[in-house]
Amino acid sequence: MNDLKKLVESFYELLEEGRELLANSKFDESLNNFQEAEKLLNSNDLSVKLKKEDKILLYRGLAFAHHNKNNVDKAIFYSKEVLSLEQNDLITLSNLAIFYRVKNKFNKSIEVLEKLLEVKPDAWEAYYNMSRSYIGLGELEKAKECLNKANQMAPGNTAVQKDIAALTDDFDEKYEKLIELKDKLLKDDNNIFEDGTFSDHLIDVFTNLGTVNLIKGNTRQGLQDLGKGPGFFEFDVTKEIKSGDIKEKSQVIISNENPNFISSWKMENIKLCDDIIDMFEKNSDKHVPGMMNKVGINKERKVTVEIPVKPIDIQRNKNKLLLDYFEHIGNCINDYCNNWNVLKNFKKFHIGVFNIQKYELGGHFSFPHMERDSMSTQHRYFAFMTYLNDVDEGGETIFPYYDISIKPKKGTTLIWPSDWTHTHYGDIVKSNEKYIVTGWIEYHK
Repeated sequence: MNDLKKLVESFYELLEEGRELLANSKFDESLNNFQEAEKLLNSNDLSVKLKKEDKILLYRGLAFAHHNKNNVDKAIFYSKEVLSLEQNDLITLSNLAIFYRVKNKFNKSIEVLEKLLEVKPDAWEAYYNMSRSYIGLGELEKAKECLNKANQMAPGNTAVQKDIAALTDDFDEKYEKLIELKDKLLKDDNNIFEDGTFSDHLIDVFTNLGTVNLIKGNTRQGLQDLGKGPGFFEFDVTKEIKSGDIKEKSQVIISNENPNFISSWKMENIKLCDDIIDMFEKNSDKHVPGMMNKVGINKERKVTVEIPVKPIDIQRNKNKLLLDYFEHIGNCINDYCNNWNVLKNFKKFHIGVFNIQKYELGGHFSFPHMERDSMSTQHRYFAFMTYLNDVDEGGETIFPYYDISIKPKKGTTLIWPSDWTHTHYGDIVKSNEKYIVTGWIEYHK
């Protein structure tokens, strides 16, 4: 009897310590504690000695910890364990919907949220999360309906108002909504940090406001807004570089049409590629489906999963991994400009929000496209892309006007002009996944 009592006490100690570790974002340690507690539960017939609430706390903890370790399938499994004990557990229903969305199971996510709303009809967060799943499905009108319901229930919520503004079709109305929201957020000192940067909500508003101004043709104001929001990396190409300082020399892309103005470099620190892939996979909650300007989600044209990354987040968090990556990109830009001396006249280039992308088996961006195709993209002068892994079959980047097909090779970075002359597409991935970092090199003067 005393032995059983000790086991029960050990279970509670492991459970409480695991929850405390989880609250402090110590995911590895918390998962170890929860797993040890689960072993005690399963191997010593403690089930009859424990309350249902204790088992729910354990399975919730396991779901949280696994999710934060990017073990999303296990997070879903343990969420279902909770619901087998308490089918209307609101916390678990909400989390399970998010886990399904991370796996791109948008309909499953919506189904769970509908069940949650049956139990708690005034849960505005459920409508907000449902809007994200509808966006994933490309059903933007349904997403708007959910956001409007969330706004009725939580009229002061800036995250909801920001998304409503972002999905508004009328650009004049969108602009007015964003200006109103920007002014509201600027009046709250909590949105302005000591270093002069802004809260995530305000950064998102400046991001959307910048995009709208670019679309409306207000290029200078649009770039100023983007500078206040996601920010930019700046590259001064007028600085003299000694030949010995250039570690990564460009390689000529051979084609029947020369010059083709496409250059490539081999990354010196190849381990960066593995580390960026690892970071991508560990941040599955930030994954979004690949979208295209003007048409949104169109799986006939583009199938990717991606994480948009803001320079302000890298700079503010001193993310060494991505700062090292952009040191490599800076070397490539300088070398490219050395190869074409006229580019020195532009003096400085910038990179704003960029994407880390994953192409699953069968993924592609097979629609031929260019990177400067509207008023809102006139400031893009070049595109850049780094292949983070080898692809055995498929996934080539194809420039049809130059008869060029580039096979993805780990650590290879490309730079090319953004205009119609360099229309390109990404062929279907036929073997393993394809990971890339990609974005635009801009001129702001």
